[in-house]
Parts: sequence; C-alpha cells; structure tokens
Amino acid sequence: MTDKEKVKQYLKLKDIGRTQFSEVTGFSSSFLDSGTSLGVDKLKIIVDNFPDFNVWALLKDEENLIAEPQSIRNTNSPNSQNNNINKVSGNVTISHNDISNLIELNKELNKRLETSQNQVNILLDILKTK
Repeated sequence: MTDKEKVKQYLKLKDIGRTQFSEVTGFSSSFLDSGTSLGVDKLKIIVDNFPDFNVWALLKDEENLIAEPQSIRNTNSPNSQNNNINKVSGNVTISHNDISNLIELNKELNKRLETSQNQVNILLDILKTK
C-alpha cells in the first residue's frame, strides 16, 4: 500500500470525505489521486490537521492508521497508579505536532540555560579576581 493509499484508508476509517480533507489541508481535490508518496511538507500538514493519523504507519508499513492516545504517568508519586502528571485521572492525548513543539521549546530553553550559566561563570570569575 502506498503512502497516499494509506491516507485514503485513514480518511475512510475516520469517515472524512475528500472535499473535507481538501478544505482542511488546502490540497487540491485530486492530490491523493496523483503519485504515490507524500512530501515531508504535505505530511506535516496532514499530521497538524489530523493528529491521530499514525505517521509511523507510513514509515514502518504498519496497518494501524489511527494512532493510539498516549498516557503519561508520573511514576515518582506514591499515588501514581491512578493519576497522570497533572493529577487528573484518564488518558492524555499528545499529537506528533505537540511533541515536535515541545522538543523545539526544550531546545530553546536549553540554549537560554546555557547562556545564563556562562554569564554566571563569568561573574564568578570576576568576583574571584577582586
């Protein structure tokens, strides 16, 4: 099954029509009928608009086209059996887009932390010489 056939199958499973898919993504109505593969830019648009689309199904030839919601648990808490990290019972769904955004945010915060640490080290060196 080609990448575009997998997208078509996903749309069928979710009962999403071609017109709705085209409107949401901005792709032409014939996009899924031409060619066989998706570009990274098109795939990002699909995942951004359909967060439960299982991108791994494309990469690993998996059959499950709808991603299972991920549950995040705090295993350090004594009451962690029934609570997630926000102390709310139930599952937390995180899309691939959310994870990408968190990774980018983490990179930016690490850069800021490194800059701050360098500034502290410079100040400490100045204080030591006085």
